[in-house]
Amino acid sequence: MAAANWTCVRSISPFRLVAIRTTIANAAAAALFYSGIYHLLGPAFRGAGCVFALHKVVTAREWNQFGPMNRYLSISEELFEAMIHTLMDLDYEIVTMSQISQRLNAGRSDHRFACFTFDDGYRDNYEVAFRISRKHNVPIVIYLATGMVDRITVEPWRGIESLIAARDKVRVPAEAGGADRFEEMRADTEQTKTACCEHLSRVIAAAPAERKNRLLTGLGEENGFDAWGPIQSLSLDWALVRSMQESGLVEFGAHTVRHLSLASLSSRDAADEMLNSANRVAAELGTAVRHFSYPYGTPAHAGEREFRICRELGFETGVTTRHGTLTLAHRNAMQSLPRLTLNGHVANLCNVKVFASGAMTPLESGWRFWRTKS
Repeated sequence: MAAANWTCVRSISPFRLVAIRTTIANAAAAALFYSGIYHLLGPAFRGAGCVFALHKVVTAREWNQFGPMNRYLSISEELFEAMIHTLMDLDYEIVTMSQISQRLNAGRSDHRFACFTFDDGYRDNYEVAFRISRKHNVPIVIYLATGMVDRITVEPWRGIESLIAARDKVRVPAEAGGADRFEEMRADTEQTKTACCEHLSRVIAAAPAERKNRLLTGLGEENGFDAWGPIQSLSLDWALVRSMQESGLVEFGAHTVRHLSLASLSSRDAADEMLNSANRVAAELGTAVRHFSYPYGTPAHAGEREFRICRELGFETGVTTRHGTLTLAHRNAMQSLPRLTLNGHVANLCNVKVFASGAMTPLESGWRFWRTKS
């Protein structure tokens, strides 16, 4: 395996923090839904439309397999189809980011809209999401982290989870001791498999960049398992990207090269990540890339400096993961648009309806919501 760029590694370990956050969000959304309050708040907070932030759409078989990070980033294909039906029943028009840009800049939208966006560029965006998109003739938007498509940037969690799913015991690198010391961990229950994932995440995240490849390779060798195989099959390739573009149903945007937190980079390096990913997509597709998605997208990872760079580079829109629906006032904040994140443990139809109604927006976004209302 050639040297890979690991700078986009996602942490697998904070499961408990994620569980607390999603429990609170689900409880709030359920209260709004079952009380019917979200219906009452909708006219005030729904706005002109919304943009959903998604990553992966998986089959029922994959959804039911062990994989905390895969589950965290995924929705089921059944839910994606139900989202399309539900939003259409609620009289939403499914649109692209270019169409949203046109409507916001015009200061009017004659029809309430929704947009499905997918970050990173996972292979199931073609195999599952695009199949459903064609079935219902609705557009989707995919933001490509081009290093993943070019196989020069890797996310190790898929290899780790596939190994743990296949074994009842796993030999793992020790957190302390020699660089090549391995120890055995149980992985025969959901709880012990999750603990094994947390352990491996900590070890790999703490390792120097030059040792990460050797760690993953050694993990596979110690367990008689090809840990690189699932990683290499995780992402789209350019042939699939071109095939989707030719359908006219998929719009592509940029998502950096290495999936780094832009706030952690110098202004020059952040601009290079943004521009180089857009140029790479444009070179493959033969068309300008006008839309951008910030990796991670929270205030800690994308703020005013990154929004300014996005604007100066000429992107029409930039989307975050700050929670919110869109109002026509967002025409003054086109490079810092909010989205409705729907992944993993918050992925249910109740939350789709509540999120789209805007009822959660003031709770999640606070003063930022009221600023865009003015």
